[in-house]
Amino acid sequence: MQGVAKKNVNTVCETKYNVSSRYSIQERRKISAWMEVFQSLSIVLERFRTWTGLDSPTRLAICRIYKKFIRMGSVQDDCKGNSGGKRSTRTEENIILVQETMVASPIKSKRRHSMEAKILQMSLARIFIVI
Repeated sequence: MQGVAKKNVNTVCETKYNVSSRYSIQERRKISAWMEVFQSLSIVLERFRTWTGLDSPTRLAICRIYKKFIRMGSVQDDCKGNSGGKRSTRTEENIILVQETMVASPIKSKRRHSMEAKILQMSLARIFIVI
């Protein structure tokens, strides 16, 4: 295929979206390795089809997988097992503070208690579960 201009992989693969977890880790590793070696979307599409016997991923999916590999050095899922922040609202200090305010004025609303304690209403509800 002489004379056919190859598109620059970096311009074709510009995207800001996360990689779909539709493909297994092994498939994503193969895709990123092939992109690293061949720098050609069409070759990667063909290799994937012959390797799996299935329809190949879209060009955009390949680009996302490869960009994630370049950016992160891995194709693992970002949030698996570690999504969300730590729940640090149920500390001993906060629990004691809420207990004291509840004893001092038991007829106040949850909203008023959360404002005075400077704790979010959802966090206050979690503390009420503990109490």
